[in-house]
Amino acid sequence: SGSNLAQRPSSLGSRQAARPPSGGEHGAGTALAAALACAAARAQRRPRGTCRATTVEAESTTGLAPWEIEEETEDERQARYAREADEMKLKWDARRLEEKHSAQRRQAWSQKEQERASLYGPRDPIMEAYEARMYEEARVIEIRRRQREVYERIKAHKEGKPLPPKGTPYLVLKPAPTEPPKPEEFDVSGHYKPEEDIEARKYKAPDSYVSPTGP
Repeated sequence: SGSNLAQRPSSLGSRQAARPPSGGEHGAGTALAAALACAAARAQRRPRGTCRATTVEAESTTGLAPWEIEEETEDERQARYAREADEMKLKWDARRLEEKHSAQRRQAWSQKEQERASLYGPRDPIMEAYEARMYEEARVIEIRRRQREVYERIKAHKEGKPLPPKGTPYLVLKPAPTEPPKPEEFDVSGHYKPEEDIEARKYKAPDSYVSPTGP
């Protein structure tokens, strides 16, 4: 009936009021109370007065930063000046000696090239660069051949078989680089020595070698 329908909302409201709060509502209330308590405690611990930013100069008694305070005595300063002057003198002496040796080597090399040009004519830098590239490419073939030769001989030795004979070198490899001579041992005579060119002719690619990159 109409009276029963009118009484239903009031009964529903009374039921909701009587129902206890859920877990989410209880947790939110607890967190809010904890936040308020923390803020109150923080306000009590905060010192009264105005807060201002400080600097290193303001905290020191001299008005200077620690790295600006001079703690070196006059004797120590003079000793440091003398030490730095000696170091600078040694540095410039070494530089002048290096420039002197370099100038002597350049002059000797120029005289040697002039003497060689008078005997065999001027050099051909393009052809020399081409021959150097051909040698570096052919050098890979010789190194791979030697590696394969060592592998086959070790394999035969492990299996107890007679060692295969060594093959024929494809080209002559340059010796391993050694320590360069000291500046005092450089040849600054300026005379041409044909032994250098004779030695360099041995380290060339064979005529049968064809470069995969073309001429």
